[in-house]
Amino acid sequence: MPTRLLLLSHGRTAGEAAVGFPDDESLSDKGLAAVRRLAERLPRLDRAFASPARAARESAEALRVEAAPEPALGDQDWGRWRGRSLDEIAASEPDALKGWIAGDDPAPPGGEPLAAVIRRIGIWLDGRREAGGRVLAVTHAAVLRAAVLHVLGAHPSAARALDVEPLTLAEFTCDGRRWALGRLGPWQGGN
Repeated sequence: MPTRLLLLSHGRTAGEAAVGFPDDESLSDKGLAAVRRLAERLPRLDRAFASPARAARESAEALRVEAAPEPALGDQDWGRWRGRSLDEIAASEPDALKGWIAGDDPAPPGGEPLAAVIRRIGIWLDGRREAGGRVLAVTHAAVLRAAVLHVLGAHPSAARALDVEPLTLAEFTCDGRRWALGRLGPWQGGN
């Protein structure tokens, strides 16, 4: 039986509009309500996983699934920029921010380059090639981008071309040998 993986970015957080580099935040009231609406249309699952971060765990709970915590689904380490806005960083570290924006795969100061996130999620994905069944994994925008790049064999700089909003779904299938991206976009429930 093929593996069908539904990789979902968590719901909107309380500070998401103001923060450029996320911290471990709770879902906003609107974010929680949006996730709960999707729970009514959630397909039958064989397994579920979630990042250990608060927003991912709360999203899984709102979907009413028992999701095993999975460190490989954890957000990109934003280093000393974690929890800070782009405006704040532009004012305090303009050269570092310009380098991060212009670079192929720079890490935020003290943080994790996207290539490392791609390796981490790639190892996790490749370890599930033969699992079979329908699997939900609740994660973060950066990790969802990294998974897409891994499956496509794309360079980390291609992440700039992927808009990942809260509750974006990447649907992958695996025939036991290789993963294929079936769909990428806002999740409306179902599948």
